[in-house]
Amino acid sequence: MLAWAVDTIDRTGVTEPSAHPIGDAVPEHAWLSGRYEDPYEGDSKVTETSVRLTGDWSPQQRADVFRAVSRA
Repeated sequence: MLAWAVDTIDRTGVTEPSAHPIGDAVPEHAWLSGRYEDPYEGDSKVTETSVRLTGDWSPQQRADVFRAVSRA
């Protein structure tokens, strides 16, 4: 389940956690965010994305995913 989440989130480009530092547990209201600038239009076309892990994720699992995605 953790590998699936990391793989899925990696494809969205989000890498910035809302909580710093990432501890042993991350609350459900925390999120990951990212920003993508179009290579042809630069900062005139920017896509911002955020991801939250809600539902059956434990705070410890959420922390593991956040660390893996943010490479922290």
